[in-house]
Amino acid sequence: MAVIGIGGRPFVDLSFLADDATLDALDVEITYALARLETRYTGGSHRALGIVPPGWDDTRPDYGEVLATLDDLQFALFASLGDPANPVLDRSQRIGEDGDVPLTFAQMRWLELAHGVYFPWKVYLELTHTSGRWGEKSEPAPFTRDALLHLPRTVRFVRALPFAHIGSVKLLGLMPGDDGTVHRDGLPKDQRAPDAFITFAPGRPKRLFVQDDAGERTVAPSRMYWFNDHDWHGVLPDPWFRYSIRVDGVFDPAFAAKIAP
Repeated sequence: MAVIGIGGRPFVDLSFLADDATLDALDVEITYALARLETRYTGGSHRALGIVPPGWDDTRPDYGEVLATLDDLQFALFASLGDPANPVLDRSQRIGEDGDVPLTFAQMRWLELAHGVYFPWKVYLELTHTSGRWGEKSEPAPFTRDALLHLPRTVRFVRALPFAHIGSVKLLGLMPGDDGTVHRDGLPKDQRAPDAFITFAPGRPKRLFVQDDAGERTVAPSRMYWFNDHDWHGVLPDPWFRYSIRVDGVFDPAFAAKIAP
């Protein structure tokens, strides 16, 4: 099946929203801030969540699968690295991404070091306060203190984007050589309309792609774009650190009409 896209288009090129000089200036601020701020990992459980393409042959350990196979001692070690305010109590809890008990960074590192779990996005930073639930990412959300203090230029840029209101704002970075595992963020049959968001990549090229059911890939056309996250998508490996920022929310009606297919 071909990509669903936005009105059949794999990407909507939004490069008219910011020139290269603007994005380059943001990159200076962002990379300096990342050197000082605590970040965490994300991803690592796409296969267990059932959001990878049929027949996907990536054999790198998935933390959902690893957790299901831990013996009692190993599970106790894992649980001991949790958040005392929201502890892992038993195996019946939904642990990890979009679950009842989010992973701590210590748990992620242990899963990586002790069990070889591959976390694609090893530099992850949330710039707004959200519930953490994927289905609530478009709900209005205030910026974090760290974002306001360390990323003021970036915050001003995001606030000026054509949204009626802004929800989740997250930075997703990949280390040199890492790839973003192919996945989709929902089932096409459950989607009434494409989720409203803008992605921009201020730094070195980040080759995000969408993929059809035959495996044919189309790489993002510019440093700023929109795509349908219910299509299969991932990030190609490159020998440098690269990142993008995804801004969710509700588009300004005039902007939505301008870019509508």
